[in-house]
Amino acid sequence: MMDYFKDVLINIKNAADEIKSINSKPELLKKVPDIISTVIDYEKAAIYSMDFILDEVELYYSNLSEEQTDSFTKKLNEQFEVFKQESINKPVSIDGMPAAAIRIQSQDTGYIIYLFRPSSYEDWEYYALELIKGSIETVLHLIAAAEKEEVFKQQVIRMISRAIEKRSNYTGGHSERVAQYAAGIARAMGKSESQIDIIKRAGLLHDIGKVGVPDRALNKAEKLTDEEYELMKSHSREGARILESLGFFHDLIPYVLYHHEKYDGTGYPFGLEGDAIPEGAQIISVADALDALTSDRVYRKATPWSVAVEEIIRAKGSQFSPVVVDAFLVWLNQPEMIIGPLNNPGNDISRTSKNIPLLCNKCGITLPYPVNGVSNCYVCGESFNVEQIGGVWHFK
Repeated sequence: MMDYFKDVLINIKNAADEIKSINSKPELLKKVPDIISTVIDYEKAAIYSMDFILDEVELYYSNLSEEQTDSFTKKLNEQFEVFKQESINKPVSIDGMPAAAIRIQSQDTGYIIYLFRPSSYEDWEYYALELIKGSIETVLHLIAAAEKEEVFKQQVIRMISRAIEKRSNYTGGHSERVAQYAAGIARAMGKSESQIDIIKRAGLLHDIGKVGVPDRALNKAEKLTDEEYELMKSHSREGARILESLGFFHDLIPYVLYHHEKYDGTGYPFGLEGDAIPEGAQIISVADALDALTSDRVYRKATPWSVAVEEIIRAKGSQFSPVVVDAFLVWLNQPEMIIGPLNNPGNDISRTSKNIPLLCNKCGITLPYPVNGVSNCYVCGESFNVEQIGGVWHFK
């Protein structure tokens, strides 16, 4: 008997550990029935959320039959005032099967979990459920706190990026676009969604240090003086200092600090070379250059997308990481990028509303307008069969 209860305690600990490893409410509630089944036996389960404003329960999960579920849900709603006061061990049953009930409170939302089986539950099983209930409530509380912190961080990021861009009539939307381009490149490199999210945030804040750059340098149409150029270059260091002072963006600091480093070591602020530059900073560097080239600036008009792409290709291995440039070209050729209008004959094949061109899969050069559904690369001579769908061109 001692060995049996020792195993039970181990199972309870393992269940609690698994619950604590989950970091999203939907995943937690989805897994709870299976986790509980490692501790106590039951045949059927149902989870309800409790709406304290409407005074009703709503089915969240059930493996009861449809008829059983409808009947039980109706019963709970009819006796809502009673059920919402209970913690556990409310004596309910369905089709002769008694249920163990757990009431879980998470901020302003409540949940009731019902576990059905033919035989009655023993006292130790209710104690086990109380322990599991405590773990679930703790994790739900932590998830809610993390979600609130996440919302706050997002608000801070948006506020800062907009404040930066309001200082110049020529940089509106720049940080947003850099973030989107960087996320696309990172995804093409096979980065995880959490890594992509960090890179995207860094893209939004990569120019945060420009809040300390005087307007005379930031918005100057003529060539910068040496002093003004040094002021502009200081924004990457200043950005890192600002993020450090905020206290909760430490994972973004390397990408903001090093996004003007160049692959050949001629960048700033430290002249890092090659893989010494964090990969996220290398990605943002390409995204930043792409948007800078294809956007109007106080000192020049926007460069066509096809020309900008070719400039980035030419800078492969010097200004930009070869791996990142290759991923950039993969990103440009992903189907979801082909969404824009068709250019006039003789021009590049348009791929988005910003006229991203269709590129040669072999050498990366912009493809010319197709003749009879075939586009011939004028650099490597490779031929590509393409077709027009909804006003845009796709590779066949």
